[in-house]
Amino acid sequence: MTTAVSAPAGPRPPRSASWAAQTGLLALAMIAAGVIAVLMRQDANWDLENYHFYNAWAFVHGRMGWDLAPAQLQTYLNPLLDLPFYGMVAADWPPRAIAFVMGLPAGVGAFFLIKTLNILFGDLAARERRNYVAFAFVLGILAANPVSVLASTMNEWQGSALTMIALWLLLRRMRAGAIG
Repeated sequence: MTTAVSAPAGPRPPRSASWAAQTGLLALAMIAAGVIAVLMRQDANWDLENYHFYNAWAFVHGRMGWDLAPAQLQTYLNPLLDLPFYGMVAADWPPRAIAFVMGLPAGVGAFFLIKTLNILFGDLAARERRNYVAFAFVLGILAANPVSVLASTMNEWQGSALTMIALWLLLRRMRAGAIG
């Protein structure tokens, strides 16, 4: 029994050139998300006022376990994701700079969403793939939740970005035949 081996799709760019281009696109996505976050204005959600700022403050100042539920049940949530925001506020950063930094994880998530969609729609013809990727990207990024938590202290984008990276890595390995 013989197995057919497909010919390579063409010369691959040098790994360093591809890596540099991907890094540039990632930086561009992060900058775009940061700028959009600045345009959306300052975060003032209930959770920020109730516990996100307090939990980080209590952690930094050794008040965890001393104050009895000042932020109700949320007092006992892990404060680590709130530390960057607290640190920027405590250092007296301008609100727009804080919004820009808080928007950066959304750029990472968006970048890896596009990479994931390219894998998922990779078997389609180039034009069809481009359209499906564009439509799925717009649906994924402009839905109510991603937009409403952009640059907020809800900490949704940090987890989403890590999830998109993990999903992209998994799909990439599966596509290469290294899994399953």
